[in-house]
Amino acid sequence: EHSVEDFDALKVVYWIQDIATKEVWQAGVADPNPSWTGITEYDMTDISVYPNPVTNQFTVTSEEPMTKISVVNLFGQTVLEVLPSDNQYEINASAFASGLYLIHVATGNGVSTKKVVVQ
Repeated sequence: EHSVEDFDALKVVYWIQDIATKEVWQAGVADPNPSWTGITEYDMTDISVYPNPVTNQFTVTSEEPMTKISVVNLFGQTVLEVLPSDNQYEINASAFASGLYLIHVATGNGVSTKKVVVQ
C-alpha cells in the first residue's frame, strides 16, 4: 500500500540548513533530465555579485537590505563574515587565495548563494 497516485509526478528536493540557527543556506530540486549538474537552485532573495571573476574586490548588491554576508571556500571554511545593513557591500578579495568561493547572502527573505572566482 502507498498513498502516491502518480509516481511520475514525484521530485527530489534538498535544502542545506544550519542546524543551530535553522537558517536555510540553499535549496533546490533534482532535475530528472539534467543538462549539466542535475540541480536547479532556488534563490531565496535576488542578489548580484560583480565583477566575476574578481581580481581585487567585488560588490554584492541586493534588492533589500542584507543582514549577513559569508564568503566560504570549497573546503567549507568561512574566510569572511560581515554584517551589513544596506543593499550594497564591497568586499576586498586581495588577500583571498585564487579559486572558487561561495557567497552566502542573508536578507529578510532568506539566504541566497552565488559563486565567485577569485583570480
